[in-house]
Amino acid sequence: MKVIKYILGFIFWAVLSQPFLVFGQKGSSYTLGGKSLSMGNSGVTSTDVDAIFLNQAGLASIDQLSAIVSSERKFNLPELTGVSLGLVLPTERLGSFGLQLSNYGSSVYSEQKVGVAYARSIAKNTFIGAQLDLLNTTIDQFGNAMVATFEVGLITRIVDQVYLGFHAFSPAQIALTDNESVPGRLRIGLSYLPSEKVELRAEVDQFLDTRPAFKGGISYMLVPSVFLRTGFSTSPTEGKFSFGAAYQWKSRLRIDLAFSIHEFLGTTPGISIIYQNPTKKVNK
Repeated sequence: MKVIKYILGFIFWAVLSQPFLVFGQKGSSYTLGGKSLSMGNSGVTSTDVDAIFLNQAGLASIDQLSAIVSSERKFNLPELTGVSLGLVLPTERLGSFGLQLSNYGSSVYSEQKVGVAYARSIAKNTFIGAQLDLLNTTIDQFGNAMVATFEVGLITRIVDQVYLGFHAFSPAQIALTDNESVPGRLRIGLSYLPSEKVELRAEVDQFLDTRPAFKGGISYMLVPSVFLRTGFSTSPTEGKFSFGAAYQWKSRLRIDLAFSIHEFLGTTPGISIIYQNPTKKVNK
């Protein structure tokens, strides 16, 4: 009961502290993975391979060579299609290394991201991670702008079955053009795993030039290889409600299908394919 009260208190604080949101969030175009999309774009406590997109600290818990390919089409518009690739190499002694490659947009307007990540455990059930990013924005007939930035994260278990995650993207103001800066972003959230079948997420997503959005979701294992998921978000630039399903083939392959629905802008479909090589960590 104390755990449930703690999570409910967190949710009420997140919603009531900033009830009014503004439009125009930037920097949210990169694909975050099918599981995140189906759970309201939440995932700051993720310890799966999609942590390469969500919170690099989660990579420290991975013990197998892993890869993820993810794509989504925002509001079902071809011009707003994003594709992301993530690779994670865990080692016995040095921690985990990761690589992220992302592309979003069309020939008229596009964004690219290349990130090199590192994560390690600093205590039992406590992980830290960081990533160096190279961002490129291209606008037809106007050229491109390229800039380097970084992101850092932390995940820790605060009580039994409850995890706290924190992630900061480009917290320092970095100029992209004379009039634009890379939008800083802070996220903090909780996940609660009451059993092997259920995962609940709740988090606050704060772009530094807007007010925060609240996101949450639930994942339920219907049978050992099939998962059902749903979630919601108060962000005005993302789907309000989302749902999805996943199929796990043995311990090697997982396919995540997801949809989010915006009341005015339409539906965003997404898919992720995750592969894990069932071998031990590299001995380094």
